[in-house]
Amino acid sequence: MVSPAESLERFREAVWRPDEEIDLALAALLIAHVEYPELETAPVLERLDAMAVEVLRRAGPAAGALPRLRALLEVTLREPGIRGAREDYYDPRNSFLCDVLERKVGIPIALGILLIAVGARAGIPLGGTAMPMHFLARMLGIRPPLFLDGYGGGQLLTEDACRQLVSLMSQGELKFDKRMLEVVPNAAILERMLTNLRLIYARLERIDRLIAVLERLLALRPQDAELIRARGIAHFQLGNARLARQDLRQYLKLAGESPDADKIRGILRALE
Repeated sequence: MVSPAESLERFREAVWRPDEEIDLALAALLIAHVEYPELETAPVLERLDAMAVEVLRRAGPAAGALPRLRALLEVTLREPGIRGAREDYYDPRNSFLCDVLERKVGIPIALGILLIAVGARAGIPLGGTAMPMHFLARMLGIRPPLFLDGYGGGQLLTEDACRQLVSLMSQGELKFDKRMLEVVPNAAILERMLTNLRLIYARLERIDRLIAVLERLLALRPQDAELIRARGIAHFQLGNARLARQDLRQYLKLAGESPDADKIRGILRALE
C-alpha cells in the first residue's frame, strides 16, 4: 500500500516535468491512489503496453492514419466492450483508469486518456482538446482535423460533427468556437480530470478524498489561492485545525482583501 504522502510525491514527480514528457496514464493511475492506495501502477501500464503492441500488429508498420486509428479503437474500446457511463455517471470509479479497464465503463475524459495513452505507446499522436462538456481526443499532424469520441463508442468526428455535438449538448445555448477543438497541454487534461473528481467528492461529502484531490490540483497550480482556500475549509470540516490554519492564512496572504476575507478571519479566530 502506498501512503498518501508517497503517492502525492510520485504524482508531483510525474507532472513536474516538460509537458510533452508527462505520461498521462501514469499520472491518471496516481490520481486513482486517492481511492485505491493499494493500487500497483506497473501491471496496469504493462496492460496498456500490450494493447499498443496489438494495435501495431493489426495496423502494420506502413499503415496510414485511418487504419491505425481503427486498430486503436478496436483494441482499446470495442473488443474489450468498454463504453461510456450512462447510469451513475458521477460514480468516482468512472474516472479512474484502473476501474475503466476492469468495469469497462467510464466518463469521456477517462476514455480519452485511455486512447491517448495507448496511442502514444503505439506511435499514434493524439492530444486532448478543450471541448466543453465532452472531452475528445484529436489526431495530430493531419488535415482536415479528425477527432475521437471515446464516450460515443469510438466515433471518428469531423469539425462539423463537433460543431453539431456542441449545439446538441448545450441545447443550442453554447456558441461553437474553433478554439474548443484546439489541443491542450497534458497538465490541463489532468487538471480537468481532477476538477471533475473535486466536484464528485464534494457532492458525496467525502472530505478526505476531496483533500487528496485538491492536493493534486495544487501540484499543478501551487499558488492558486482558491484551491488553497478550498483545502483549508476541507481541513476545517475534518477538524484538522493546524492544517486548516496554515492554508487559510496562506489564502489571505495570496488573496488580500477578497470578498470573503472577513469570513475566513472568523474561521481562523474560531480555530485559535
